[in-house]
Amino acid sequence: MSKKDYQPINEVCKHLKYRKIQIRDKKSGDCYLLTKNRIESNFDDGSYEVLTEMKGSELKGMTYEPLFDFAKAKVDTTNAWSVQLDDYVTDESGTGIVHLACFGEDDVRIFQRENISIFDPVDDEGNFMDYMEFIAGMNIKDADKSIVKRLKEEHKMFRHETAQHSYPFCWRTDTPLIYKPISTWFVNVEAIKDRMVAHNKTVHWVPGHIRDGRFGKWLDNARDWAISRNRFWGTPLPVWKSEDGDVWCFGSVSELEEASGEKITDLHKHFVDPLVIEKNGISAWDDLDLSDFIDSSDSYVKVQDTLDVWFDSGTTHASVLGRRDGLRFPADLYLEGSDQHRGWFQSSLLTSVAVNGHAPYKRVLTHGFALET
Repeated sequence: MSKKDYQPINEVCKHLKYRKIQIRDKKSGDCYLLTKNRIESNFDDGSYEVLTEMKGSELKGMTYEPLFDFAKAKVDTTNAWSVQLDDYVTDESGTGIVHLACFGEDDVRIFQRENISIFDPVDDEGNFMDYMEFIAGMNIKDADKSIVKRLKEEHKMFRHETAQHSYPFCWRTDTPLIYKPISTWFVNVEAIKDRMVAHNKTVHWVPGHIRDGRFGKWLDNARDWAISRNRFWGTPLPVWKSEDGDVWCFGSVSELEEASGEKITDLHKHFVDPLVIEKNGISAWDDLDLSDFIDSSDSYVKVQDTLDVWFDSGTTHASVLGRRDGLRFPADLYLEGSDQHRGWFQSSLLTSVAVNGHAPYKRVLTHGFALET
């Protein structure tokens, strides 16, 4: 994959033993680092000599010359192009050394842990940015050959081969998908996780073992929730942002009407996205707490994201119990299948505990499924 050609760091497992080996080539005398168990898979017997043997932990902090240094002109590369440690690295294939970029969960986790800047040279269409020199404007799939050619010309290619593996495709267009870091809005679940666990204890579950079992264990390991989506249809994220980064999240239609000076009759994206909130000249600003907006830009524009549909479903306790006559909060009973343990039951508990300080239901009845053959 082309993304593997501009990595800012390498990863090794601290527990694996590495051997630094030198090929017995009188012309090159090149040296290579790889795990002891991968030597025979990459070199013929007798074609190399072992120079040193060390543990992966001894490699931490080692720096190296990158294959390409496009990132230098765009981000702080102080901690980039170095060797770091993590236990997910194995010696079952390759060299036992993993190249990282900002295109996967483990990659980003380690970038954040090691304070390494995110460098993403690919646009929303899957094409390289214009500062990527000889591959600028090319789709990442089409750029592979150009990258391989350049590496060979600069004598940086150890081996070139084709590996067959599964790959995700869009089910609508049947075109290949890419992994790409994007700006995402999160709910800080970990900040209220303990309260969610405590309020779950007050709920009567049927079957009873679900409370501390499947559902309880899910809550114990709950992580921050990415609630924004890059889609057109859906509930728009009610956030407006200024050019210098200030954010205003609206809590009601009336708040939005006051700030925008517009009558809001439809909350779909194509109606609310064009609204620009002006700091000066709108009377609503006089009535609101503007302490967070001092020295900020005058205009706020709508962010383009929509909400995760599970956030919608998780707020039904507010839209139903809180607005219909004769109904009281919390609900007497929530009833759904076991697939909703991580869905509706969990999202409802999260939003209710965060806003109301209480579980949205007194009882939960959850059932399994029967497969008809």
